[in-house]
Amino acid sequence: MNSVAPSIPRDGGAATNPSMRLPGRTVVPAGQTEPVRGPAPVGQWHRDGIKIVVYDASAVPPRAAGGYVVLHAGTLHASHAYLSALNMVEVLSGGNGMALALRGGHVEAGLYFSRMAVDGTFELMIMGLVSSGAVPGLAAPLVAAAAIAEIVRAGVPVSARAIVRVMPDGEVNAPSSKALSKAGFFPVRFASNDITPEHAHLHLSASEYDGRFLTLEMAATHADLIAAAERTLADWSRAGSSDA
Repeated sequence: MNSVAPSIPRDGGAATNPSMRLPGRTVVPAGQTEPVRGPAPVGQWHRDGIKIVVYDASAVPPRAAGGYVVLHAGTLHASHAYLSALNMVEVLSGGNGMALALRGGHVEAGLYFSRMAVDGTFELMIMGLVSSGAVPGLAAPLVAAAAIAEIVRAGVPVSARAIVRVMPDGEVNAPSSKALSKAGFFPVRFASNDITPEHAHLHLSASEYDGRFLTLEMAATHADLIAAAERTLADWSRAGSSDA
């Protein structure tokens, strides 16, 4: 079987907000990252009735986008209200992509990502990582698939970042951090952040409103992403481009 690509955790704690990007990064619409070959292709992987599909934001079918919205809200229904507030205009903006794990047309896991230009290479910011939990082990393959699809599309080295929430008890969000680790990510640094409307979705409970929250930044190099994808997607079959 052809392999390449990882999956995602059950809680969305690896979601990162575009407002938390590092300085010096420039968001790059998909059309500008592929001047010769045109629109980004759709990458697909299959296994045991599950299909992972990576879309450019402009090509996400309405039904798939709606399924992601429902999954995101359902997964985070018991969390702080800001966590459930998903701005799909932003999610499906021109510079973004989306990866979904589908079973029988239903979205079982999903994420979206932005693309940023960094010194002649591209960096992905992984956001909104959620899973229904009905099919275990989709998180790392989903992340990996998104990374590999972007590496193929861009034709230049691709790195990635994600922001993982540190929980109120001081523990790092385990499902998110474990899935990202399997996908080739490593811890970079902890950060104490002011709570603002732009990233209040990372703040888990109203009782925490002390004005700050703690996060862990994780990152993966081009080589990390490829090596992890070979392991994580080893038992997935790679398919050509087509609509979901």
